[in-house]
Amino acid sequence: MRIRLIVILVALSLVTPQVMAETLSSDSKMKLISTITGDIAPKSVRASGTGYVSAHNMMYRHSVTIYDAKEISLIKTIPDRVDLTKLGFSGYSGTHRGAPVEGAYSPDGEHLYVTNYAMYGKGFNREGTDICRPSNNYDRSFLYRIDTTSWEIDAAYKVGVVPKVVEVSPDNNYVLVTKMIKTVRTGNAARSLDISSDGSALYVVNYTSDTISKVRASDLKVLQKINVCNEPIGVTYEPVNQRVWVACYGGAIKVFSDSQ
Repeated sequence: MRIRLIVILVALSLVTPQVMAETLSSDSKMKLISTITGDIAPKSVRASGTGYVSAHNMMYRHSVTIYDAKEISLIKTIPDRVDLTKLGFSGYSGTHRGAPVEGAYSPDGEHLYVTNYAMYGKGFNREGTDICRPSNNYDRSFLYRIDTTSWEIDAAYKVGVVPKVVEVSPDNNYVLVTKMIKTVRTGNAARSLDISSDGSALYVVNYTSDTISKVRASDLKVLQKINVCNEPIGVTYEPVNQRVWVACYGGAIKVFSDSQ
């Protein structure tokens, strides 16, 4: 069996006995303190901000693993098998498995939302791929909600084909999934997104359209679309200076002001 690893790095504080001022991250150095092994194949990891870290292990392990962030220890392995009928969906029988790909915690820390690359079981026979179009008629997938008290899947939501990036708005009113079919058309191959600090705007990079789209969160209206670079793959909103940073796959970073 092939074993995958999660390598954890931590930044050491450089605090002298005489000066207890907070040290900037840019002034510290990383040191390897632990390597986690086991029955895992993590596609992504996500910190809760409340003392937990989750790893999302795709179809290779069909699980989400939860770790205590302080002790760096396994708390629970959550199988991705669900009964969709019990979760409120008609037309399904038996149990189904997912493929946990990415996750995001609600701002209150009460839930972890996990996208599934695909679903497996009766009724699912056209698995999507990284490159697909609506006309391919691939199976739609599901977003899981995990209760962070019981660490059990307590809800599911039918989304689009091959959902990946998931984020929760700061006001906890929206869960945003790339390729979700309550669709806002931003461009081809929406790859990554981020949310402004006030929760009013979304920023989406469109990998094969070579563009970035700004979307109003309240009604999902596209406000702006800009040609940015060849194959934009990542985006983040930097709130201190109100700028949007875009990672370009070819080896560049584009920085946009969004303060006026």
